[in-house]
Amino acid sequence: MEVLGITPSFAKLRRLANTFDRVATTRRLPSRSGTALRIVRELGGIAFPLLERKLRDDDDAQSTWAYDLLRRAGGDRAARAARALAIDPGAPDSRKAVALALLVELGAPLPDVDLADPAAIADRSLRDLVGAVGSPADAARATELVVAQVTDLEDFARRVVDSAGSGAAALLDELLVRDDVPSGVRDTIVELRATLPIHRPAPRPARDHFRAVHADGRRVFLALAPGEDGRVRALTVELDATGALIGGRYADELSARAADRRFVDPLRAAGFTLTRVRAVVAAGAVADGARATRAASRHLPRAYFLGRDLLGLHDEHLSGSGPKGPLARARHLANHGHADTARCELERHIVIYPADAEARAELAACLDLLGDSDGATTQFGIAARLEPDSIARHHAHARAAHSACRHGAAYLAYAELLRLDAVPGIAVPGIALAQIPLDVAQTARAFMAHFETIAATEHPGSDPRRLARAEDLFVRACAHVDHGRSEEAIAYFEAVLELVPTHYASWGNLGAAHLSLRQLDDAERCLLRALEQRPDYDVALKNLALLSR
Repeated sequence: MEVLGITPSFAKLRRLANTFDRVATTRRLPSRSGTALRIVRELGGIAFPLLERKLRDDDDAQSTWAYDLLRRAGGDRAARAARALAIDPGAPDSRKAVALALLVELGAPLPDVDLADPAAIADRSLRDLVGAVGSPADAARATELVVAQVTDLEDFARRVVDSAGSGAAALLDELLVRDDVPSGVRDTIVELRATLPIHRPAPRPARDHFRAVHADGRRVFLALAPGEDGRVRALTVELDATGALIGGRYADELSARAADRRFVDPLRAAGFTLTRVRAVVAAGAVADGARATRAASRHLPRAYFLGRDLLGLHDEHLSGSGPKGPLARARHLANHGHADTARCELERHIVIYPADAEARAELAACLDLLGDSDGATTQFGIAARLEPDSIARHHAHARAAHSACRHGAAYLAYAELLRLDAVPGIAVPGIALAQIPLDVAQTARAFMAHFETIAATEHPGSDPRRLARAEDLFVRACAHVDHGRSEEAIAYFEAVLELVPTHYASWGNLGAAHLSLRQLDDAERCLLRALEQRPDYDVALKNLALLSR
């Protein structure tokens, strides 16, 4: 009977050993490691002699695979396997370094280790640590270990830059967002970080977000992110009735059942009601709560730092009066030739804070650098609507629209600018008095006068403001035509004609759009109306000729 009982374990052990054979052959770690990890957990103590032996292997690929399985399995057995290798006098320094790194990741005490070349091992350990950082989650976990294990963070920062160069950027970025790094050390890290290239992958929010609400006013936001191997990362962040963060929990490498048992079930048992919410809702609430916690001079929960990427957050907690950390970073990126990366940073920020006028203006500047003048005009326009009493916003919108040849939008923006000049002493945030520079006011009046002259010539008796709105809608309609979106273009051309019925270009293009959809009667009607307004209109004449074939 004992033999029959051993057989299943032996088969599982053989399957586990086979994974090392495949790693040795392919030189790649398995892309889906959940099965191997499950075997390790099912085998318990039977698996660890094999893992310890492979951890010692001279083949780096097999040693790395053993390291990964031991790290994820965790527990005392994994720590004992790593400790045995670290203190083995016959083991080479390279293997002892692997064992020490594993002990650090497991959060286990480090033994006294006899090394032949301590400096070389320290250098390798730092490079290995940096090499393991491939995502925001990796950076957060590695930094958590560094803060817990390293007593001299200033020396660590210098050594990691010397050893890993630009690869150290992610670790330094993560150290700078922590609230448990002393200010003097932070200053050193800022100086070191300034010597490295700017590159930071954007956090990817988890797929599932929930809001749990209690009758006493407490709220908990829950994020669950299944990985490729089916294991789940989970974060809960609790907010009190004032909106400040008062606690949190984080875990990874969970099964779906364990995630429910450890994170979902306790909330329901405590009387919370759970509802699914969008990522932007959870991110905005948690970011506001993190800033409120810092404003109250309280430390943020460690869980927040480890799992905030599940909410799409990075350093939004650093600002005391708004989410300005990403804006400063995006401005730095744009000024140093990384406008596209800055654009991605700002677009993600605006998803969470759509009413941030400053972020809209920064995004517009990035789009302008990237040659998207139409996109820049749109974002400057939104910023101006969000801050209608800001001279700077309307001036920027007017210049961008003028540059993009969106003359109707420029006319309306200049009109808003002069409206502010007509109100003496109006208070504007950040400006003592709304006083438009003389040259700006002259440019605005000259442009508006020119536009009104053309309006009177092309569309006698039309209201210049209505024509300006119509001209801006016409530009958007033409953009839909350029992208083959005829139905959307039709809606915009019709909106133009509601404002200015004599807009012959809209009649002609509306006819062309109907023609592209084979709506022949509507096409003929619109093309004839265009020629009524302007008999020599070439677009209408050519399309009418096509229609008659």
